[in-house]
Amino acid sequence: LRVSSFLFASIRSAIMTFNLFFTDFVGQTIYLGDPGAEETSEERLRYDQGVRAGSYGLLFHCIVGALYAPLLKPLINKFGIHLTFSFGMFVFALSMMIMYVSRNIYIVNFMASLSGLGMASLTSIPYTLVMTYHANREVQENFFIFSVV
Repeated sequence: LRVSSFLFASIRSAIMTFNLFFTDFVGQTIYLGDPGAEETSEERLRYDQGVRAGSYGLLFHCIVGALYAPLLKPLINKFGIHLTFSFGMFVFALSMMIMYVSRNIYIVNFMASLSGLGMASLTSIPYTLVMTYHANREVQENFFIFSVV
């Protein structure tokens, strides 16, 4: 339980860090801009353009996550909860790695959109596990009560 709690917190931290710093990453690394440069300088204009381009990546990240979330229940029923969760986390980790090495805005934004699979998995599956645990616990408790009486 401690390992899974640590893993959940680590993954949640990774996704929140991505959400907070993605546009800054695009502005500085992909567009080679400088947020501290003069307002009208070329570096600042490139940074602002990169932040706008990165905002589209975050938009697609949210859209993919919203479209994938309703598919989680059928996927869990077909492949199991561990495999479905692992797939989402694998796609998230792979997309982060590709974003790190790529300097193409189209690839980076596509990978940002794929990272929405990890976000949907992380925000839905743990609650499904808790709900399943409590549903099974209630069934076991009710069974125990009726078997004693």
